[in-house]
Amino acid sequence: MSLFDPLGLASPVTIRAKQILQEIWRRSTAWDEVLEEDLTLEWNQWTTHLQRLNQVRIPRCYPNYSRSNNIELHVFVDASEAAYAAAVYWRIEDEDGNIHTPLVLAKAKVAPLKVTSIPRLELQAAVMGSRMARAVIEEHDRKPVSRTFWTDSKTVLTWLRTGARSFKPFVAHRIAELEENTKTEEWRWVPTKLNVADDATRDVPKDFNEEHRWFVGPSFLKEDRSTWPEEKKSVPETTGEERTLNIKEKTPAASQVVPDSTKFSRWERLVRTTARVLQFISLLKTKKQRTFFSRTKPNKKQDPTWGTQRVDKKTKKILEKTCWARPIGGRPSE
Repeated sequence: MSLFDPLGLASPVTIRAKQILQEIWRRSTAWDEVLEEDLTLEWNQWTTHLQRLNQVRIPRCYPNYSRSNNIELHVFVDASEAAYAAAVYWRIEDEDGNIHTPLVLAKAKVAPLKVTSIPRLELQAAVMGSRMARAVIEEHDRKPVSRTFWTDSKTVLTWLRTGARSFKPFVAHRIAELEENTKTEEWRWVPTKLNVADDATRDVPKDFNEEHRWFVGPSFLKEDRSTWPEEKKSVPETTGEERTLNIKEKTPAASQVVPDSTKFSRWERLVRTTARVLQFISLLKTKKQRTFFSRTKPNKKQDPTWGTQRVDKKTKKILEKTCWARPIGGRPSE
């Protein structure tokens, strides 16, 4: 018996086979070895569910799709420790006010072997659902009047409302994609028991036939909007995915008032260089009011203290303090 299901309509059944194969690989069971008893039992149960799919009949057309002017797109996403899934539905309201919610597209994936937190898997499901919604809209001529994405993860909703920049790379990259493909106001909360995507993340549902909610959509979608689930306000919990901000107080570097004394071998040279620096600063401050007196006269008499008149007592004290670490030749004694 072969199974061809490109639209993922039988995902609640097919995902179970993928989970069993993953467990066989995890246990390093060779292809010619007999399966362990528990895996054999699970495999036999799955083949029974697979055979029952022969009795499922799915309508080929969407009811009243071409005649309705009120078509909405609803996407449900969910995850468990074993798998994550997404399911896309139309919500079609006909002229008589009757509402139909056929399944359009679905997909389920097994959780990675590496241990991953449930919120991360829920986020993966959300990303997958947003991609599927875009594909459905692109491949249909009729465009929905609105889109709604449903998740039972309040953590994912909090991440979306917070923004990508507040989280570490794994979450940030996926939130950024969701921000690009969807709008925050399009996301809503739904209780787990009403989330149809949950059917493809756990054991195969009982009585899985064409009347099952997986194929006809959740019952609340057929009711008035006022009865739809509303999120109860709660305090967001930290998940460890938040980006840590290291705030450091920046201490302004102390300005170097005088030249580096270690670069001078004589006291007189240090004082004269400092005078030159102060003179240059003074010229910059009074650029528009320069006078002949503000310029240092040529050193005609080879005066060793040439220009030092600009170094006041306070600056000389600073120079002397910087020189205590090493002696400078010619330094005047106290």
